[in-house]
Amino acid sequence: MKENDELIKCCFNCNQFFIFSMNEPSEYGICIADEDFVPYYDDIFENSISDACQKLIDHKKFCGDNDVCDLYEPSEIIEFNDDSPLAVKMGQLIQNNELSEDNLEEILLTHCIDWKTISVDNEREQLQSDNVEIRNNAINKLAMLIINDNTNAFELLFDYFKSIPPPKSIQEVHSKIDLLHKLKYAKQSTLIIPHVIEELHTIKSNNSTRQWISNIFKFLEHAPISEIHEPLTKMMNNKKFSYRLKQKIKATLENSAINS
Repeated sequence: MKENDELIKCCFNCNQFFIFSMNEPSEYGICIADEDFVPYYDDIFENSISDACQKLIDHKKFCGDNDVCDLYEPSEIIEFNDDSPLAVKMGQLIQNNELSEDNLEEILLTHCIDWKTISVDNEREQLQSDNVEIRNNAINKLAMLIINDNTNAFELLFDYFKSIPPPKSIQEVHSKIDLLHKLKYAKQSTLIIPHVIEELHTIKSNNSTRQWISNIFKFLEHAPISEIHEPLTKMMNNKKFSYRLKQKIKATLENSAINS
């Protein structure tokens, strides 16, 4: 949708707008910046829509002609000729009457959007915003890109995670848990290990922070035993830590050994 060779500012032309009725022309789609879709990123981007995800899509879908919001990111204009890989593949499928919703989505994602290299400059700026909603939307977008192996997205969100001091209030605890949950699916997730172990050394256990401490141990249970054995063993031998914490460390090491 162009006007005088410029993209019209509407949701159709935003990078974050996804159309889901791909077997026929449709005006409706969803916004992946909507935090309600975060738990379903795996479903959406692996093309395995669950019933719960489909219900949410049906509830949240809207017309792409809507006016844009502050999170608008203009889509890259992709032009191709009849000899392009996309055109050739589409022509083959149409000729053989094999074009379907599933393979069309796979082709478009493969040939049109390189999630691994897409820029995160907008999210870098949005993470510095004083507006909580803008920051959260940036975090959710980065989480989606992390699932799709975008290294820059991981590095940016991990730097943001490290910049946040150990939580004290229950609200800070929930925010930090959410960030850890988004980072742990990255291929580079072992880089998180030294940081969260350092937090175990510094954080004070109380009614507010116990949930964060428990989530750290849950994360470490699924880490390679080779990555956590030495630092956690040192904690086990440190008189500074309580008997209760050492029991959690022992259980974590045992579970990690089983899971590795």
